[in-house]
Amino acid sequence: MRVLLLAPYPDMKNIAATQYPPLGLLYIAGAIKDIVDDLKVLDANILKLSIDETVKKIRSFSPDVIGISINIVTARVAKKIAIELSKIMPKLKLVAGGPLPTLFPNDWLELFNAVIAGEGELPFRRLIEQLKNGDNIIADYHGICIKNSGHKKAIHPDLDNLPYPAYDFLEPDLYYYSKGARLVKSYMAPIMTSRGCPYNCTFCDKSVHGTNFRARSHMSVINEIQWLHDKYGIRQLDILDDNFTFDMKRAEKILDGILKIDCFAINCQNGIRADKVDEVLVKKMKQAGVFRVGIGIESGNPEILKQIKKGLKLEQVEKAIKMFRKERITTQGYFIIGFPFEKKEHIYDTISFAIKVNPHLVNFSHFFPIIGTPIYNTLQNEERLLSKKDEIQEGFFRINSHFKNSNIAHDEMAEIYRWAWRKFYFRPRKAIDILFTIKSWKEFMWMLKIAISMLKNKLLRN
Repeated sequence: MRVLLLAPYPDMKNIAATQYPPLGLLYIAGAIKDIVDDLKVLDANILKLSIDETVKKIRSFSPDVIGISINIVTARVAKKIAIELSKIMPKLKLVAGGPLPTLFPNDWLELFNAVIAGEGELPFRRLIEQLKNGDNIIADYHGICIKNSGHKKAIHPDLDNLPYPAYDFLEPDLYYYSKGARLVKSYMAPIMTSRGCPYNCTFCDKSVHGTNFRARSHMSVINEIQWLHDKYGIRQLDILDDNFTFDMKRAEKILDGILKIDCFAINCQNGIRADKVDEVLVKKMKQAGVFRVGIGIESGNPEILKQIKKGLKLEQVEKAIKMFRKERITTQGYFIIGFPFEKKEHIYDTISFAIKVNPHLVNFSHFFPIIGTPIYNTLQNEERLLSKKDEIQEGFFRINSHFKNSNIAHDEMAEIYRWAWRKFYFRPRKAIDILFTIKSWKEFMWMLKIAISMLKNKLLRN
């Protein structure tokens, strides 16, 4: 049994701030490595392989089964790869997984032999066991979806009992990098210490990990960090949890364990909640090596925060940013502008709030209706979507209006978006503020690329 797990390259023009290993596929590789004869994880994304190059590599490996990780960014390319493979390798078993196949398994079963819905470690292992026994794929396990069968999401695994991500099955000598500064000369690794988010934000997709917060024990996390340190020489961790500090006492125990291992640089740019930190925890984060955090703020208007069910107060955000600045931890605020129900004054409140609380960096994201989210479903029910489902899947990086906003015209929204970036960043003190956050030449070059990209896209022009 030869198995290949694929992370496609979306081939979209955007600046890659961070290139992480395909952690989900590496977890699946860890779950099946003892029952397959030959296993490979092909990260076409880091290698920037075209569709033809990807197909050529797959064909040369000649797998019996291929699992493809699919999200809103890689959907278009994944479909084309599957179509091509079905022509030239008709006996190959094609398996799709990820958020979109989880949400719409029937759509993907037109091209694939099976879909893995939800967290893939256990159902994918069961699927491989079926094929090894000479059986056809059948939906006898939660998470395995085939044509003309009931579709049930995977049962959540016990996170402490999952094998570690199987990095050894990646192609050798791949270099992954983070936009966060590497404070010591070493490799970076991502880590997930929990899965699931219990909050009800209406713009967010939780199709794979669900709405229950499930945390690994602090010793399980510390043991993995020790393993990464000893086996791969890792000295920087990028924590990818949705809610690393949700259980603040647990987070403290993990940070205490890191302090006992060695000198680490820790990047929490994936985002933490402003209401789930206090002075004790922030100080502990600094001691353990945290040098960057992201905070999901979304809006500077209290009414919009209520409408999107963020469950956050603006004074909590202001307090958190002050605590991080006091400890000299670089802080990035994440905002979304252009919600379907927003008015111009709501967006101006967000821009003013960002300037007032003054995180070191901000990111203003143009609202995008992610398929399957409550906001998307509302837009669909109200017949306000202007794009078909496939067009939305393929248009993630375009600042394009996929929906009707009766309060703000599309052209006006595009100008407000550009103005937000100019207003926050075109301040002399802000330029100095940002320069003091840069810890490496690599990070400086990344910042320079961002600035050039903004200028080219007229984000910073009047």
